[in-house]
Amino acid sequence: MKKMVFLGVFALLAMPQSTQAAVVLAVDNFRNLNPGDPPAYIVQDSIDLIISRTNIGLNSIGSTDGTFGSLASPAASTGTANSSESFRWVNGIATATLDFAFTDTSGADRSLTTFHFDSGATRPNAARNFELFLVDGMTETSLASDVIPSAGAATPTYADFDLGLGGLTLAANSTVNLSLRFTGGDGSGGHHGHFDNLALSAVAIAVPEPSSAAIIGLIGIYGLVRRRRTAA
Repeated sequence: MKKMVFLGVFALLAMPQSTQAAVVLAVDNFRNLNPGDPPAYIVQDSIDLIISRTNIGLNSIGSTDGTFGSLASPAASTGTANSSESFRWVNGIATATLDFAFTDTSGADRSLTTFHFDSGATRPNAARNFELFLVDGMTETSLASDVIPSAGAATPTYADFDLGLGGLTLAANSTVNLSLRFTGGDGSGGHHGHFDNLALSAVAIAVPEPSSAAIIGLIGIYGLVRRRRTAA
């Protein structure tokens, strides 16, 4: 009977807790994003963001689909469909890079689940191939890659992208650095790439509740008593 109770306790501890991914940051309006300036946030849940750009400027042709990637309400707002600001890398650019530094200010660990954004190109010879990297000091890990669509016209056709982050941990008061790199441009005139509607989803990392901690303590006491009885 004691063994059955002991195993039952472990079964209770092993039961998964109900968690749901939530949007912790969403950016749509890049109007005031000069070098070193913070972007305008629609959602900011205890996360600071610094964006560094290489070969990328600002443009007035943004995504107006009302979503961040495929993420709709409640993350998005009416401003998402009405704001026209975006990032753009122009013709003549073979490669372009956006570096993101996400810093936790909540004091709690979080598991990053998805990196959302909209992106598209005016014509096919823009830098349309992209790859997302986790950058940790001198170590880089590829997380996802894809190709943005081409409109074949002066106005880009935006597509929704939702890149899985594999439960990457953003520890309390620490920073995670992601680098999004666009390649494959050949310098053809009028072939531009665009980026807009950035969002980040995460799940809170649960800590043991007091009841769970008490059960763990009881397990320790049970083990100690059992060892003493065995020794006797």
